[in-house]
Amino acid sequence: RMWKMKKVTISRDTKIEILFLMSVFILYTMWAILIPFGECPDEPFRYKIPDYIYQFGKLPKGDTPYVMDDAWGISYAFTPILSYMVSAVFMKITSIFTTDLQAIQLAARMASVFFSVGTAYFTIRIGKKLFRGIYSWMFIILVTLLPQFIFISAYVNCDALCIFSVAWIIYAILEGNEKKWSFRSTIFLGVGIGICLLSYYNAYGVILMAAVFCVLSVLTDKEIEKKGIFLAKRIGWVVLAVLIVAGWWFIRSYIIYDGDILGLTASRKCGELHAVEELKPHNRQTPSKMGYSLGYMLKEMGWIHYSVDGFIGRFGWFLVALPAASYIIVKVLFVAGIAGNVFTKKIREIYEVKQKVLFHIALVGSIIITVGISVYYSYFNDFQPQGRYCLPMWIPLAVFITAGLSGIIRLFPEKARKPLVMAVCLMYFAIAMNATYQVIAVTYY
Repeated sequence: RMWKMKKVTISRDTKIEILFLMSVFILYTMWAILIPFGECPDEPFRYKIPDYIYQFGKLPKGDTPYVMDDAWGISYAFTPILSYMVSAVFMKITSIFTTDLQAIQLAARMASVFFSVGTAYFTIRIGKKLFRGIYSWMFIILVTLLPQFIFISAYVNCDALCIFSVAWIIYAILEGNEKKWSFRSTIFLGVGIGICLLSYYNAYGVILMAAVFCVLSVLTDKEIEKKGIFLAKRIGWVVLAVLIVAGWWFIRSYIIYDGDILGLTASRKCGELHAVEELKPHNRQTPSKMGYSLGYMLKEMGWIHYSVDGFIGRFGWFLVALPAASYIIVKVLFVAGIAGNVFTKKIREIYEVKQKVLFHIALVGSIIITVGISVYYSYFNDFQPQGRYCLPMWIPLAVFITAGLSGIIRLFPEKARKPLVMAVCLMYFAIAMNATYQVIAVTYY
């Protein structure tokens, strides 16, 4: 008897999504190939960690000489290194076919490429849950083609993994809330939180706000009975998943850094011992030590200006900028989108999310915490007004921008709405392509 294989049909929407994911993969990979190695923030310093794992087959400690920076006297190995571990795996696989240095370095960068394609995947899923029709694609385009997001997708860093984990968590809480926190959706959330814990500390705000959302969504859901037992079980499942995914790292840090599970105190002590004199933590001239007010740092020292421009797109060692018109257009879109949430009632018609108020509170909270961490670091530790430190808030912020722009567009006659959405997307796409041109021009001219 001949067995016939069941014909698999792929919907038109799925084909479009697959084509889009392939397109952003090509775009991010192209940037990874074009940008000269080391022409990105701290890339040579960060690359030492995956290179150590690749060369020696084990994880380095924070004070392992091979991975330390001679000037700063520290390394990135004090904090979670999951992204670098994935880079090392790609490097090892590549070495089977070639040991050419450029090929190995590109392999290390491919971890960021794949993390950002993963972010694009979750962005599609989030967009379909939050927005209807063409508005969901406006959200997807805004997130995945932000020039700075493309940039962090193309070199060795933890930022790409960071945003990927944020996208995972946001999708997980939407999915869990829809499915009444089933076992599968709860474990899925726990895995996302575990990955986030192993990415970068500036993303931890989304973990806190996701926890707040989950607890309050259960407590305010009239359909859930025996809330105490229900909540205890779900918290237990999440904690179990988190411990399996991320617990090993913090146990390791507790053991090798004398109880310092975050590695921050150990890093500071290492810097005091090994950094050149002017870069020792107690000698760094921070705005706080110089007696400047927080407001002075934000305005007069240009923290807001540089952080906003860096959030939109600054490349190389923060020296390669977009044309002035690109910054103006993106800022106008951002401001209009945020204002649209306040000044148009049409926002209520854009999407229906269960527990919408709680969801919005969680998004706003994660935005505030992320920006707060960046401000705190610049004021008290090291003045670094780089917008990429605020990128973990990008997806929450993009939700509000998309909702506001959609609300404004819906004020127009129905016939004009689709062309307006297409105009926004095409304008944004043009800015992303111009950024690509800037990278090519700097590289080859």
